[in-house]
Amino acid sequence: MSDQPERRAVTGAADAELAGALARRLLRDDPVRARIRMIVGPSLVSTSDVLADLSHDRSLSLVTTSMAGVDATPPVPQYYAEGALLMPVDTDDGAFWAEVDEVTFWDCGIGLALAVAGITPDGTLDAFGALAATPPPLAHGLERSLADLGWQERSYHAPSRAWLLSDGVDLEVALGEGRGLAVEPVAYEIQLRAAPGATFPSWPVPDAVYDPDAFVRAVVGDWPDDVPTSPWRGA
Repeated sequence: MSDQPERRAVTGAADAELAGALARRLLRDDPVRARIRMIVGPSLVSTSDVLADLSHDRSLSLVTTSMAGVDATPPVPQYYAEGALLMPVDTDDGAFWAEVDEVTFWDCGIGLALAVAGITPDGTLDAFGALAATPPPLAHGLERSLADLGWQERSYHAPSRAWLLSDGVDLEVALGEGRGLAVEPVAYEIQLRAAPGATFPSWPVPDAVYDPDAFVRAVVGDWPDDVPTSPWRGA
């Protein structure tokens, strides 16, 4: 998903409103493709290439992770459909397909693209302003993404840039401790594009089924019993 010549910088509230409206329309009406790149501190980068269709409650992500001094992992597929995530797991006991229930379409992180409507004239991102301007059920996707990021302080504006295209939007956001939690800074780069006519492959058959908490504890054998596996959602 490379830059295109018609990409135009979002420079103020009117542009942000236009870009936000486009993001909402794409997620509501059409299959979309997205690239979501997460940079955590100086050492971890995770990239997800996503095909998503909100109208049919499904998505397919190919996730690559790289850490400083270590080769990037091969892309790992993550299939989501109707409240369940299917993904391959490789443990000391062997490899298998795991189904994780109690998941939503928005857990692929695509909801953060809706925050583009909160770009302010000074170039910062007022995510809660974008949330107020986004109607349900799309607002749920943005709210879920903000919860994942630990964005608790409604007065916090994040440094950001955005671009408007004929078939999508791009958004870059840099998040520091000011969002409400003393956690390592993280940056997101999101590209959202229309994908009319896109089709999904057949879904794999799971070998085991978990809820989110049980899945983490099954995969990470030494996870402490008294430590939540999902700090933002209190699993």
